[in-house]
Amino acid sequence: MHDLKNNVDCLDDLFPAVLKNKLLRKELTFPEGISYHYDKIKAYRCIRRNKDDFTPVGREDFRSNIEVSMSDGVVIKKKRGQKIDPNDISYYGTSLFQDRSKLKNAMKLPRPSQKICVGYVYEEGGPQLTNEGNGHINWWLYENVDLSNFVIEEETEKDINLSNIDIVEEI
Repeated sequence: MHDLKNNVDCLDDLFPAVLKNKLLRKELTFPEGISYHYDKIKAYRCIRRNKDDFTPVGREDFRSNIEVSMSDGVVIKKKRGQKIDPNDISYYGTSLFQDRSKLKNAMKLPRPSQKICVGYVYEEGGPQLTNEGNGHINWWLYENVDLSNFVIEEETEKDINLSNIDIVEEI
């Protein structure tokens, strides 16, 4: 495994171009406390899927806010009222949570067009920073990360019942 802290030259083979270029130009640096070497961490992520869509989880489901909002290398849109700051490295990471219920709260789930996937954040996939207070994980993915350990969770009866209650309350 590469020691990124001491070897910036290896970045070109690891990170997506949008992050790699900013790091090489020293426009961004990783925050203090980031972990390059760590045990795998079970994590949950919200992904876009229609109710009947169980397409396997892939790299497209793990794009950072910057990757989602860019076109031809330029930030072109905001994410639902959220300002995307191309000079803040946290926008180049992928958000996950250690706790399923905290993810559901943060993302206001359930929603008809979103599902939860679960898998493991692991050091060969990229460095990460975990907020111990709320269990949020910011994972800076390497370009060719293998995400095959992430799978879509099936809805539980409790999720379905909560979803129905939310629909009734909205009417």
